[in-house]
Amino acid sequence: MSIKIKVYLSDDGFGHLVRQESVIKKLLQLNPDLDITIQNKNKIDVAREKFGDTVKYIERFNNIETLKLVTGYLDIEKTRVFFENYSENSRKFIELENKEFDYDMVISDTVAEAHEIARINNVPSFTTFHFEWSWFCDKTYPELKQTSKLMKRYYQSATKIYMPPFTPSEIEKKYNSNSMHVPFIINSFEDIELPKTNKINVLIMDNGTSTLSELIIRNFSAFSSLRQCHFFIPKNLAKNDGPNITRIEGLKNVHSHIPKVDVIIARAGYNTITESLITKVPLLLVNEGNNPEVKHNIDSVCGSGLGGSMTVDQYRENFSEVFEDFILNKYSIVKQNLNSANFVSNGAEVVAEDILKEYEKWHK
Repeated sequence: MSIKIKVYLSDDGFGHLVRQESVIKKLLQLNPDLDITIQNKNKIDVAREKFGDTVKYIERFNNIETLKLVTGYLDIEKTRVFFENYSENSRKFIELENKEFDYDMVISDTVAEAHEIARINNVPSFTTFHFEWSWFCDKTYPELKQTSKLMKRYYQSATKIYMPPFTPSEIEKKYNSNSMHVPFIINSFEDIELPKTNKINVLIMDNGTSTLSELIIRNFSAFSSLRQCHFFIPKNLAKNDGPNITRIEGLKNVHSHIPKVDVIIARAGYNTITESLITKVPLLLVNEGNNPEVKHNIDSVCGSGLGGSMTVDQYRENFSEVFEDFILNKYSIVKQNLNSANFVSNGAEVVAEDILKEYEKWHK
């Protein structure tokens, strides 16, 4: 008999989907008979592109996303709505899910309600995160204590929480009774060939919520003027190709450039950081104002000498100066530190194997 699994994917950006993609694919390798259903709204088309007909889909919003200002900052007020209304929204969400629930196991990333649904239906639940919404709420909206308390209670009912490197210590302590440290989770890269330029190859990346779109478009002339570099830029964010600019199309194609370039400039999202550390490509991180997760990521990476950083305001106003300072004064040190680091990237395999082991224990 196949195991029916409900996967609740956060609607916030691409990172959650990419990590769960790797775990789901490992699960299917270990047991091809798994019957998996993915629930998501904002990135459901991306999920369909990645999994095709190997899984089923439910298009439904999973209650929380972060909204961004065109300036590259977290929109504190608009995002706050999701947390202020969380108690009532989660109650309705759980009621709806319970009416339809017919699964043997639940897997999620940061969707806290997934674990309450699993608890009510007496099935095991598993989650992988380096941050969670209770911690985010405490940092961003400390006055909403009832919201963060409710989220924490949901997470604490998970059968097992898998925490990769650089998870905040506050989160590790909060869930030390039902958590497990795992290596980095990473997807494979498609092999591509870059044009030979004899220049510094630089990959310019946006993120799943398009936080940096305006800044990238604004800096096109700055990229063009840095003739010692060749920039690879998402096609929708570059005016045209140029002597030192190549436009690239598609999320998968952008991802495939990561191990091939000399430096990456991107928002300090966890997936991008993971891929930089594993491929040992120096990363110039862009801070997203007001976002505690991004701040923690930058503090962790830069505090370990494994990357550089700049603010969104620096990206907008004096990108060339900050970038050239990084290349001249910090790049070689970061590269040396990356080459000396020994990070492991089999987290998806570790998580998938443990989920199936825990499921067997649950049913003994």
